[in-house]
Parts: sequence; C-alpha cells; structure tokens
Amino acid sequence: MYTKTYLQVVFAALVVIGLAASCTSKEENATAIPVTPIDTTGGIDTVKYDSICFERDILPIFKSNCAIQACHDGITGQEGIVFDSYSTFFYKGFVQGDAAKSQVYNAITRNTSRRMPPITGYPLDSNQISTIKKWIDQGMPENACEQKIDSSQFGFSATIYPIIKNYCFGCHNDKAEHPNKILLQTYAKVKKYAISGQLMGTIKHQNGYKAMPENGAKMDAAYIQLIEKWIKSGALNN
Repeated sequence: MYTKTYLQVVFAALVVIGLAASCTSKEENATAIPVTPIDTTGGIDTVKYDSICFERDILPIFKSNCAIQACHDGITGQEGIVFDSYSTFFYKGFVQGDAAKSQVYNAITRNTSRRMPPITGYPLDSNQISTIKKWIDQGMPENACEQKIDSSQFGFSATIYPIIKNYCFGCHNDKAEHPNKILLQTYAKVKKYAISGQLMGTIKHQNGYKAMPENGAKMDAAYIQLIEKWIKSGALNN
C-alpha cells in the first residue's frame, strides 16, 4: 500500500513539472502585446487626448462666460463657485471622468430658466459644449498644449470667430449682464475693430490699449498669430 501511494505522488509531481515547463515554453514563444501608454496620475491616455488644452481651450470659455462680474469670478463667487484658475474648478459641480453626472455640464446644456450662462444671455455653442464634455470625460487634466495649430487655416467662420467667442464673447455681446460697449457678435462688428487696429492692440497688450482678456493672461500666441494673418489678408468674411 505504501509503495503504491508513493508512486502515485511521484507520478503526479512529474505531471505538474511537465505542464509548468510546457506553459513556460509557450509564454517564451508568444508574441508580446503592445501596451498603450497611460498617464497614471490622472488616468488619461495622453497620446489620444492631447488635442484639448485646459489653458487654451477650456479656461477661456469659463472666464469669458462664467468668471465675470456678479457671477463666478474670484470676487463674487456666487454659490462658492469660481472659474478663474485650474484649482478652483474642483468642487462638487464636476465629476471627473463623467460629464453626464457633472452639475456644471448639466447647467450649460439644460433648456430651462436655470441654464448657465443665464437664460437671458447667449448660451454656449455646440462646439464649446462638446469641448467641455470631452475634457470632463477625460478626467479634467491640466495638460500641456501639445497639438500644433495649423497656421494656414485662418478663415473667419471656422477659425477666427470661434476664438473670439471663447475669449471675448461672454462680455462683448448685447445680452451680457454687464455688456461692454464694444460688441463682437457678428462678422461686421469684429471686422470694424480688426481694421481699426483696436483688436490686435488689445489682444497683444500693446501700450495705449486696454489689455484683453480682462484680468487674465494674454490670448494663446498661436491664436494671436491666426487673427493677425486674417486681418493682414483683408479680414474677409470667409
């Protein structure tokens, strides 16, 4: 009985060793599966999502439309909400990685009197809303502006006006709570200040002009270059 049991144990051990050797051999000969680099600090695939930059694409929208007098600027901060820097964005109004559950995203997309910006003014457009949604869904990264801007594309409708809307429109429209006398709602109005030199003077922060955006950093250099090219090309309605 003892001999039979001993032989059974030895046989079982040999089978296990053989299987292990077989698995090792297969693993050594297997083709390695490439792994996509992931930014583990925020769970964001920076290779896939480097097209949205917080400083260039997100902050200007909020500063122009939300972080303004009597709303969500650093002085007023209605309901304790401030949108003037990256650190102030992190409060209960956002759910990192899920725009649909974010109070702020729901506020800018709802069609009720509680819409933000206020229902009496102009809503954010579909491109602005889409950009904000994508940024929230990506985890709200404070990422660098890695994507280069095509300097050959400076048509008014597709390039220049969206820049104006992001950086200026929140204050420079006739429905703003505290409207500025300089209105930039249409091509004709934008062209007026472009041709006069006032637009470039303000966004370049030149002497003799009021620096814009107000109380903020200068507009992204690549955007300034595009606007300047558009003006030098005749400020066309293209």
